[in-house]
Amino acid sequence: MDKVLFSYPTLLREGMEASQIYSPEPLISGVKSGSIHQFVVTAGLMLDINKFVITELDILFEDQGMVLESEKAGKVEHPVRRLTNTSQIVYLSSMFLNEVQLDKSGCYTILIKLYLLDENHQKTDTVLDTHTSYFYVMTEEGE
Repeated sequence: MDKVLFSYPTLLREGMEASQIYSPEPLISGVKSGSIHQFVVTAGLMLDINKFVITELDILFEDQGMVLESEKAGKVEHPVRRLTNTSQIVYLSSMFLNEVQLDKSGCYTILIKLYLLDENHQKTDTVLDTHTSYFYVMTEEGE
Protein backbone atom coordinates (compact mmCIF):
# COMPACT_ATOMS: atom_id res chain seq x y z
CA MET A 1 0.00 0.00 0.00
CA ASP A 2 1.47 3.36 -1.07
CA LYS A 3 -0.14 6.36 0.63
CA VAL A 4 0.32 10.00 1.43
CA LEU A 5 -0.91 9.99 5.02
CA PHE A 6 -1.06 13.76 5.63
CA SER A 7 0.47 17.07 4.55
CA TYR A 8 0.83 20.57 5.92
CA PRO A 9 2.55 23.85 5.00
CA THR A 10 5.15 25.94 6.79
CA LEU A 11 5.96 29.43 5.55
CA LEU A 12 9.72 30.04 5.70
CA ARG A 13 10.21 33.49 7.16
CA GLU A 14 13.34 35.62 7.19
CA GLY A 15 15.56 34.68 10.13
CA MET A 16 13.76 31.36 10.68
CA GLU A 17 16.14 28.59 11.70
CA ALA A 18 16.31 25.31 9.84
CA SER A 19 14.35 22.64 11.65
CA GLN A 20 14.41 18.88 11.79
CA ILE A 21 10.61 18.88 11.72
CA TYR A 22 8.71 22.00 10.66
CA SER A 23 5.58 23.10 12.54
CA PRO A 24 2.24 23.12 10.70
CA GLU A 25 0.69 26.48 9.81
CA PRO A 26 -2.98 26.07 8.90
CA LEU A 27 -3.34 29.89 8.95
CA ILE A 28 -0.71 32.05 7.28
CA SER A 29 -1.06 35.78 7.88
CA GLY A 30 0.93 38.98 7.54
CA VAL A 31 1.88 38.50 3.88
CA LYS A 32 1.29 41.01 1.10
CA SER A 33 -1.14 40.25 -1.69
CA GLY A 34 0.72 39.08 -4.81
CA SER A 35 3.94 38.39 -2.89
CA ILE A 36 6.24 35.41 -3.47
CA HIS A 37 7.37 33.21 -0.57
CA GLN A 38 9.33 30.09 0.34
CA PHE A 39 7.41 27.15 1.78
CA VAL A 40 8.12 23.74 3.21
CA VAL A 41 5.37 21.19 2.71
CA THR A 42 5.76 18.29 5.11
CA ALA A 43 4.06 15.01 4.23
CA GLY A 44 3.81 11.66 5.94
CA LEU A 45 4.30 8.81 3.47
CA MET A 46 3.84 5.04 3.68
CA LEU A 47 5.44 3.08 0.83
CA ASP A 48 6.37 -0.47 -0.08
CA ILE A 49 10.10 -0.97 0.52
CA ASN A 50 11.03 -2.35 -2.91
CA LYS A 51 9.23 0.32 -4.94
CA PHE A 52 10.69 3.53 -6.34
CA VAL A 53 8.45 6.58 -6.44
CA ILE A 54 8.58 10.28 -7.17
CA THR A 55 6.47 12.92 -5.47
CA GLU A 56 4.84 15.73 -7.43
CA LEU A 57 3.74 18.75 -5.40
CA ASP A 58 1.70 21.84 -6.18
CA ILE A 59 -0.08 24.58 -4.25
CA LEU A 60 -3.34 25.73 -5.82
CA PHE A 61 -5.56 28.75 -5.35
CA GLU A 62 -8.89 28.84 -7.18
CA ASP A 63 -7.70 25.82 -9.22
CA GLN A 64 -4.55 27.60 -10.46
CA GLY A 65 -1.01 26.48 -9.63
CA MET A 66 0.81 29.02 -7.47
CA VAL A 67 4.28 27.39 -7.64
CA LEU A 68 6.26 29.22 -10.28
CA GLU A 69 7.25 26.88 -13.17
CA SER A 70 10.99 27.37 -12.86
CA GLU A 71 10.92 26.28 -9.22
CA LYS A 72 8.90 23.05 -9.40
CA ALA A 73 11.90 20.79 -8.65
CA GLY A 74 13.21 21.54 -5.17
CA LYS A 75 15.12 20.25 -2.19
CA VAL A 76 13.67 17.35 -0.18
CA GLU A 77 14.62 16.14 3.31
CA HIS A 78 13.51 12.99 5.14
CA PRO A 79 14.03 13.71 8.86
CA VAL A 80 12.20 10.63 10.19
CA ARG A 81 12.10 7.09 8.75
CA ARG A 82 10.78 3.86 10.24
CA LEU A 83 10.44 0.35 8.81
CA THR A 84 7.35 -1.67 9.62
CA ASN A 85 7.12 -5.42 10.08
CA THR A 86 5.06 -5.59 6.86
CA SER A 87 7.84 -4.50 4.44
CA GLN A 88 6.86 -0.87 4.34
CA ILE A 89 8.62 2.35 5.19
CA VAL A 90 6.83 5.19 6.93
CA TYR A 91 8.58 8.55 6.81
CA LEU A 92 8.30 12.31 6.84
CA SER A 93 9.20 14.18 3.68
CA SER A 94 9.93 17.91 3.88
CA MET A 95 9.60 19.37 0.38
CA PHE A 96 10.95 22.88 -0.20
CA LEU A 97 9.27 25.28 -2.63
CA ASN A 98 11.32 28.40 -3.34
CA GLU A 99 8.71 30.51 -5.12
CA VAL A 100 5.03 30.31 -4.22
CA GLN A 101 2.84 33.26 -5.18
CA LEU A 102 0.19 34.28 -2.65
CA ASP A 103 -2.29 36.37 -4.64
CA LYS A 104 -4.95 37.09 -2.03
CA SER A 105 -6.71 35.89 1.08
CA GLY A 106 -8.49 32.56 0.87
CA CYS A 107 -8.24 28.80 1.07
CA TYR A 108 -5.20 27.28 -0.70
CA THR A 109 -4.86 23.60 -1.63
CA ILE A 110 -1.80 21.39 -1.29
CA LEU A 111 -1.88 18.70 -4.01
CA ILE A 112 0.53 15.77 -3.79
CA LYS A 113 0.76 12.91 -6.28
CA LEU A 114 2.91 9.79 -5.96
CA TYR A 115 4.11 8.35 -9.26
CA LEU A 116 5.76 4.98 -9.82
CA LEU A 117 9.26 5.02 -11.30
CA ASP A 118 10.31 2.39 -13.85
CA GLU A 119 13.45 0.22 -13.67
CA ASN A 120 15.47 3.14 -15.13
CA HIS A 121 14.11 5.46 -12.42
CA GLN A 122 12.01 7.39 -14.93
CA LYS A 123 8.55 8.68 -13.98
CA THR A 124 5.71 6.55 -15.35
CA ASP A 125 2.05 7.51 -15.85
CA THR A 126 1.07 5.27 -12.92
CA VAL A 127 -0.32 7.40 -10.08
CA LEU A 128 -0.03 5.44 -6.82
CA ASP A 129 -1.85 7.98 -4.66
CA THR A 130 -3.23 11.52 -4.72
CA HIS A 131 -3.63 13.60 -1.58
CA THR A 132 -5.05 17.06 -0.90
CA SER A 133 -4.98 19.22 2.20
CA TYR A 134 -5.83 22.85 2.81
CA PHE A 135 -4.60 25.98 4.55
CA TYR A 136 -5.82 29.54 4.77
CA VAL A 137 -3.86 32.65 3.76
CA MET A 138 -4.83 36.07 5.12
CA THR A 139 -3.03 38.81 3.21
CA GLU A 140 -2.42 42.22 4.77
CA GLU A 141 -5.03 43.72 2.46
CA GLY A 142 -7.49 40.95 3.49
CA GLU A 143 -7.13 41.29 7.26
